[in-house]
Formats: sequence, structure tokens, C-alpha cells
Amino acid sequence: MGITLLGTLIAVAVALSIPKQHEVTTQIALPDVVDVEAVDVNGYGEHSREALFNDLYKNLRSTAHFIRFEEQGSWLERVYGSKVTEDNRNYLQSELRKDVEVSIISPKQSKKGPSSPPRIVSISLMGRDEGITANFISGYIDYTNKTLLLELMASGEAMEKAEIEKINNDINALRFKAKKKREARLIKLQDALVTASKVGVKKPDSIRLFSQSAQRSLNGLTSLSDKADANVFLMGTEYLEAEINILRSKENDDAYIVELPEMLKRINELESLSFDFTGVQLYKLDKKAVVDGKAEKPKRALIVAVGGLLSLFVGLFVALIAGAIQRRKTVVV
Repeated sequence: MGITLLGTLIAVAVALSIPKQHEVTTQIALPDVVDVEAVDVNGYGEHSREALFNDLYKNLRSTAHFIRFEEQGSWLERVYGSKVTEDNRNYLQSELRKDVEVSIISPKQSKKGPSSPPRIVSISLMGRDEGITANFISGYIDYTNKTLLLELMASGEAMEKAEIEKINNDINALRFKAKKKREARLIKLQDALVTASKVGVKKPDSIRLFSQSAQRSLNGLTSLSDKADANVFLMGTEYLEAEINILRSKENDDAYIVELPEMLKRINELESLSFDFTGVQLYKLDKKAVVDGKAEKPKRALIVAVGGLLSLFVGLFVALIAGAIQRRKTVVV
């Protein structure tokens, strides 16, 4: 009975000496459609709820991402206080990272096959200060959300710039091609003007007359082989001079580029992107972290009960041994 009592008292002392630890858990789910639409409208490209939430989940599990969050908010000092030194900083950082558990709640993951994209994710942490622990979890989720939005903004702006540059290069190529065509047209019209002047065609001639005149030799006045180009001089000097003047007066050839309006429209669409993701959440809070004051560890009643029971067994064992020794002495005497 003495051993049992002593063991129970020791168990009580141990249970009281172990500091309380609170487990804070929160759950997040797929983002709302409105938030995804805000990313698509104000950003570059199209995104799905599943893809964005999966990227958020991967960042939550990233060690490098966790370390950046911890260092930015000085969370080691806030969690461990004066225990943090330069010698044990890396160790405590690693321990804190291990304590943060990020797991997929839904759908159920297969142990054999590839993992399915998450729809509901749980983030939990065990800590002595329940308030700090809850703030840590909430801050980590918010930081991860903002970081992912910044990544979407940076990558989107880079792709926007690259696409605008490509479109402008294509426009320049089309303009150069159109300019060359105009210059080639001018040369043909000038040659046709010379021909029309020499054969005396001032007004447009008819195709019928051309078919007859084509049979007559022009004494080397033209070397055009294409029949359509050879017909041009029959438009007469007045028309040819007018068209030549019009072509020379044009500052650009944009009116002749069929693809140009759509390309300029696309540039305007890209330049109108604001990449303003203010208030956007790439998750929906499914279960909020609750500060209820209930400690998950230690289980003090269990520690006392186990300590008392073990002490009872030890006391019985000692009593049996002592009884056996006493009986042996009695028999010897």
C-alpha cells in the first residue's frame, strides 16, 4: 500500500509538471467560383478551382515556403520564447515544421495509386499557447494564399508581356510584307504607265480590244509574263497616274492587313489586365480554428491512473517477494 501510494503521488506530480498542449485544427475547401473568376478576369489565362486549390495545398506542404513564413513573422520566438538561440534555431525550426500537419480530408487517398487532387484539407498544430497556435495556423494559410496570388501575378505579367511582344513582332512582319507588296505594285504600275503612254492608251481600254491588241507585237515595250499584270496598262494613263499617286500618299498599309484588327484588339485586352487580386481567396474556410481552452495533452487523469496501477503491481510484486523471503527464514529457523 505504501508503494502504491508513493507511485500514485509521483504520477500526480509528473502529470502536474507536464505543461498543457492545445491542438488547433482548421479545414479549408475548394475556393468559390467568384474568386476564381476574379483571377481569370483580372489576370492572365484561365484557371480551375481544382488546379488553384492543389497549388495552394502544395505550397502549404512546402518546407521552403514554411521557413519563409516562419522567418518573416519571427514565429520561433513567438512560439518558443527565450529558448531560441542561434545554436538551436535550425533544430527548433525543423521541429516546428514537423508539428504542422497538412493532410487531405477529402477525397480519400489511395495508398497504392496516385493521389487525387484535394477538395478539403486539414491544417493542425499542437502548441502550449492556444492563442498563438491559432494565430499561427490562420497566418500560415493567409500567407500561403497571398504568396500564391503573387506568383500568379508575376507569371501572368511575364506571359502577358511575352504575348504582346509576339503580337507586335507579327504585326511588324505583316506591315513589312504589305509595304513590300505596295512597293512591288508601284513598280508594276509605273511600268504599265510607261507602256500605256507609249501605245497611247489614255482612257481604260476594253478587254475585247486588249485581246486583239495582245496579238499585235508591242516591239518589246513590255516584258511582263503574267497576263493579269500585262492587262494593267490598258487602264490608261489617267487611271494609272491616279493609283500611283494614291499609293505614294499612303503613310502605312494597315488598311490592307486583314488580321490587324483582331491582333490590335488582343493587345488592348492584354493591356487592360489589372492583376488586381485584392480580397481573392484561393480557398474556402470549411472549419475555423477554435480557441476553447481545452488541452489535448497531457491526459493527466490517465497518467495518474496508469501510475497508480503500475505502483500497485510493483507493490504486490515487492510484497510477494518479501513474503517469500520471510517464509524461508521461518522454515530455516
